[in-house]
Amino acid sequence: KSTPAPPQAPLRRRALEEGKTVYVPVPQLTEDTPFLKLDPAVLKAKGVAFADAATAAGAARHGEGVRFDQMEKFDIAIVGSVAVAREGARLGKGGGFADLEMGIFRHYGWVTPGETPIVTTVHPTQLVDGVLSAALDEWDVPLDLICCPGEVIRTQTALPQPTKTVSWSAVRPDQFRDIPFLTEFR
Repeated sequence: KSTPAPPQAPLRRRALEEGKTVYVPVPQLTEDTPFLKLDPAVLKAKGVAFADAATAAGAARHGEGVRFDQMEKFDIAIVGSVAVAREGARLGKGGGFADLEMGIFRHYGWVTPGETPIVTTVHPTQLVDGVLSAALDEWDVPLDLICCPGEVIRTQTALPQPTKTVSWSAVRPDQFRDIPFLTEFR
């Protein structure tokens, strides 16, 4: 699973080159099939360059729409971040989509806390040690790896893992309205 953001495109490409299926969410999960499945064997058979499929636009053109229950267990989950701390705390863009996705992935068993690595890529200026942990909520998923140019940080985080699948109190009314499967899933 990878966020569709441009900074993660090289990771999506590398995963495809290594024969891994990649799941990319559609913007704000607003479709009946909220993820696009990029199957490297299918892409190769169609003559689609992995570099093209790894972009957000390429995933939209070449990916197969899938529901959460149609996915398979992940080897790794790549999330976007605005700021991170070496102890594994992460601040996203504020929409709550990554945390919502992770809760649903835990429900289906696609992500297992302590087993499935949670990874992000950031610029070194996005490292803000010591200030994020106090701002974590019960649904925030700590990072296992932080990848910066020239450095991979293995957090060996001691931060608590979420214990719920989805923290329903954190889901906003507009998300229930705009994300088709949420009301049914609840």
